[in-house]
Amino acid sequence: MLETMNEVLEARLKPYKNAKTLLNFLRNDKQVNYLLEAANAVAIQRLGYNDHGVTHSTITTFNAVKMLQLLNESGITPNLPKESRLAKFEDSLEVVIAAAYLHDIGNAVMRGEHELFSLILAKDILNRFYEKTTPLNERKKAMVLEGIICHMGNPAWPPTSLEAKIIPVADACDMQEGRARIPYSLGKKDIHGLSALAIKKVRIKEGKKKPLQIYVEMDSSAGVFQIEELLLRKIKAASFESYVEITANILSRKEVLTYLD
Repeated sequence: MLETMNEVLEARLKPYKNAKTLLNFLRNDKQVNYLLEAANAVAIQRLGYNDHGVTHSTITTFNAVKMLQLLNESGITPNLPKESRLAKFEDSLEVVIAAAYLHDIGNAVMRGEHELFSLILAKDILNRFYEKTTPLNERKKAMVLEGIICHMGNPAWPPTSLEAKIIPVADACDMQEGRARIPYSLGKKDIHGLSALAIKKVRIKEGKKKPLQIYVEMDSSAGVFQIEELLLRKIKAASFESYVEITANILSRKEVLTYLD
């Protein structure tokens, strides 16, 4: 799955040389990879939680890029090009790529309030990529940090830019085949684990009534927990309701639930 996703992501970024260069920098940077390895050591080995490493970073980045492109295609301009005459759509792509890829590196320090540690660690990484101090580079770096600090849906830190609003939703959409973003103990049979394992497919596509639709396929109603306790919570915390509708297909009951339609 990851290899196919990387190929599709490469294709989506083909017209955007700078955004593609940034993604390759993040993929190949030693510090980024070491931090993602350490994040999984904390999450999986110490706490017995699900993956928060390079696979999750890649999936979240794919989700964020696709959301931003679909919104742009529907006529919604991201904040960066809307507010700065120096910026274009590709600059917003860079923002969501960096924020999505780096949002969980703070788990390498500790799980609690890891978004704060992600922000601290990401600053030096961003400074290495954006070596020149320019008004646009500084604006992009600031917006990346906004996306990172807001990704947990903490009401104390509500995102104000479209670029940052996308990150918590893209993060929450990584819940296919037991990859739920509510950390759950691997092998533990509680609602967290059962709901995570119930999710079989997650697709982000063009919406019917709104620009985006998140389609979730599950084999039992236990998967509804992931939608209502995480995905919806993050959408509301990001004030993203006007952009997205959710369709949940419960295969075992032949029932379709809709949210935010």
